[in-house]
Amino acid sequence: MANIYSSQELINRKYTTKENFYMAVQNCKSFLSNLEKSVLVTGSLFGAAARGDYKRGSDVDMIIVVQDESYESISQSLNILSMNIREKLNIPLDLHFFRHSDVITGNMYYDPSFISHVVSDCPDNCKFGKPLDEIIVPGWTAPEAVKARMLLAKLDLARLEAGFDYHYRNQDSYFINGIEKLFARTQHTTRNILFINGDIDKYRKNDRSKKAFLDLYLKVFKDSELFNIEKEICDAENRYYNILEKTINRIENGKIDLKEYEEFLGSLKYLIPLANRFYNLNLKLLKELTLQ
Repeated sequence: MANIYSSQELINRKYTTKENFYMAVQNCKSFLSNLEKSVLVTGSLFGAAARGDYKRGSDVDMIIVVQDESYESISQSLNILSMNIREKLNIPLDLHFFRHSDVITGNMYYDPSFISHVVSDCPDNCKFGKPLDEIIVPGWTAPEAVKARMLLAKLDLARLEAGFDYHYRNQDSYFINGIEKLFARTQHTTRNILFINGDIDKYRKNDRSKKAFLDLYLKVFKDSELFNIEKEICDAENRYYNILEKTINRIENGKIDLKEYEEFLGSLKYLIPLANRFYNLNLKLLKELTLQ
């Protein structure tokens, strides 16, 4: 997920670097590899940390399942790891951490599309313990989960839109998190709809770039409006990264000039109705797919 930085974070230089990102990835791999086999059930990195496609706003995604009796002690060690990564390396750690008994009952909110995504994102050098998809029992079907997530995303968009100007002026956590979710959830929806339709392997076996992902979406569903909305959101995210990089370069050269960066964040309000339309179209598409 893209990490949106507040102006103050940029001024304080609380942003990622490529060197720190890969150091954080290695720290997480070392943590997993050093866990005793009797403790670790399964663990892996996924997302950018597994694929290696670092961007300035990349975080580290990690999932760990341990034996129940070791949960508390490992939890303490993970807190230290997370704090070190966040405080010393400025890298967010998105951690999914569970007891073994919690993931084999089917009571977890995970669904087949999420598990498939983690497994496909994870090369062998990022996998530890038993295969993830043999351990976690999905708690939802993929259609149920995707519908619920889209409805939640629409609710978050409505809240963000209602208070956009206020939250933008204050650059508070609600604004920052709202924009992060706007970028991430539309892409997650695209991936999950393709999974439900049985087409995700066509993406995995070929070019795994964002462009290939969108091209497959258009080819499968032949809906140019869906494609164009998602492309517009992806393009806006890429523009964010470009402006972020330019802003950081100016800061590192001694010039604290955040005008372009702040104006761009404020302009992102136009994406809210587009994303809403995108979810409405996908909810209709999901209904059609599940009725087949």
